[in-house]
Amino acid sequence: MEKTISMKILIVNTSDIDGGAARAAYRLHKALLGSGVDSQMLVQGKSSDDYTVMGASTKVQYNVPTKNTQIQKNLYS
Repeated sequence: MEKTISMKILIVNTSDIDGGAARAAYRLHKALLGSGVDSQMLVQGKSSDDYTVMGASTKVQYNVPTKNTQIQKNLYS
């Protein structure tokens, strides 16, 4: 009896369809879905209306320190 392995893929990118690399990642995501692979995409800025693409619209988005927020904290501390 042959054992089958199911994969779950999460593609993380800055955008879903804005820019060349984003479009390539999105095409890969759609191809994986079309092949029956459980694929999801997590992006910082969501432009599409695709329900399999998740935009960072939770509190996590606002609590992740970036270089600019660190500079602002240092300036105003």
